[in-house]
Amino acid sequence: MNTIRRSFISLLAITTVCVVFCSGSSQGQVPDWDALVPEGFIERVILRVFGSELVYYGFDADTPLVFTVTGPTQVRVLSRLRFTPGMEGEQSYEVILSENGVEKEKILHRATKTKKAAYIELKDVTLGKALKLDHTISDTGRHTFQVRLGANSKHRVEARIYELDDVVEITPHEYAETVTAFLSESRERTYYLLTREQAVRVWVNGPTQLKVQARLDYDPGMVGKQMYVLNVAEDGHPLKSLHIESVRSTTVTYEDRSAIIPGAAKRFEIEVPEGSHTYEFQLPNSQYQGVCLRFQIPTEDVR
Repeated sequence: MNTIRRSFISLLAITTVCVVFCSGSSQGQVPDWDALVPEGFIERVILRVFGSELVYYGFDADTPLVFTVTGPTQVRVLSRLRFTPGMEGEQSYEVILSENGVEKEKILHRATKTKKAAYIELKDVTLGKALKLDHTISDTGRHTFQVRLGANSKHRVEARIYELDDVVEITPHEYAETVTAFLSESRERTYYLLTREQAVRVWVNGPTQLKVQARLDYDPGMVGKQMYVLNVAEDGHPLKSLHIESVRSTTVTYEDRSAIIPGAAKRFEIEVPEGSHTYEFQLPNSQYQGVCLRFQIPTEDVR
């Protein structure tokens, strides 16, 4: 009971930190993440997650995951239990995170098998649903972390490590729907769908640089290069028309959109003047059904 209570308190604390950090101001800011390579682990394995091949690193109770970052920053450990033959039903494991030799986080996870992730080479084992553990580092300087399983655990876990990037994602306040994209050897990303019927509108507090990524939706019948136009308005006034050439992406897939193939990302920037501004993105008189957009600003400009 004490273990469960400590785990619940730890999970509540992590959730609180994430809510406070991610909420930011009313711009709807969400942190972006970069994958890290640990210095210590059992072995490197390749998993197929939502159609993309990703590198994971194994650890257990005896061999921890070891990595170093420079603070202040935030790290995320995404772990999946290895289900060996004979392991059925729900399986519990405890993940312990230590910073500079001091235990900081402890979470008890009850894992069940998933069909959304699988080993590339191992055919007789399966994977559990992911556990996400976030930790904030407030102090400057280098910090060494160890992530291990509880002392009595006989399990093996595969994990990926992420660190907060130097840009912050901006969530628009109007869009058709959210779309999750999975990038090969990278991480998942949230995009916002622009359609002919539904514009995307985003509020930004300047001065800053609004970084935009655009991916054209390819249906199965679309091949080769495609040209489309994005119209951008600032505070209700036309700002620019972007003529964009697109090709299919060969590495990115969408979750729950099996009939849609993402276009390769096209990037452009908008210089935002001082004050609060609304930017509207439109797909005018287009033969295309949709474009997925992402918005970021430099972390140093978050106010």
